[in-house]
Amino acid sequence: SVTSIGSGAFNDCVSMNSITIGDSVTSIGNGAFRNCRDLSSISISDSLTLIEKNTFRNCSGLTSVTIGNGVTGIGEDAFRACTGLNGIIIPESMISIGDGAFEECSALTGIIIPESVTSIGDGAFAECANLTDVTIKGESVTFGSDVFSESFSAVINYDPNRISLPRTLADRPVLEQSSSATSSTPDSS
Repeated sequence: SVTSIGSGAFNDCVSMNSITIGDSVTSIGNGAFRNCRDLSSISISDSLTLIEKNTFRNCSGLTSVTIGNGVTGIGEDAFRACTGLNGIIIPESMISIGDGAFEECSALTGIIIPESVTSIGDGAFAECANLTDVTIKGESVTFGSDVFSESFSAVINYDPNRISLPRTLADRPVLEQSSSATSSTPDSS
């Protein structure tokens, strides 16, 4: 069975519509599915721990992504310019979201950052034109620069009893929510 998908393995593959990354796959190389514009759905098993740099970059037809509970990191530009991606559930296993990971995902409307995330890279959600609702559940998150740059409609929600944030974060307004309001937000479980 397949245990690894090499760098650029399916780069520019225009006939691929959906993929399921099975339990035997433990690594996917840089840019493995880059520019697969007709790819519309991805399911990643729990056995994969890292979504590498540029893995799904420019998969503009991508609308649905299921990330397995074993994934702890999303690499730099991993989903950059996936302009059809309108929602994604970040699993509780996630620790870091890399620079530009979801940059230019113009259809993305909301994102919940689970408690497990401790690092969000530079420009991770930059230029997400329709991003309006960001919920941060963690207690100690380090933010890179310009995380939400040019995501003009984004509002960051958080529980002030769990985390302290400034009035603005990467030039976006920050709204306090009570514990009950935050806990009523759907999560990835």
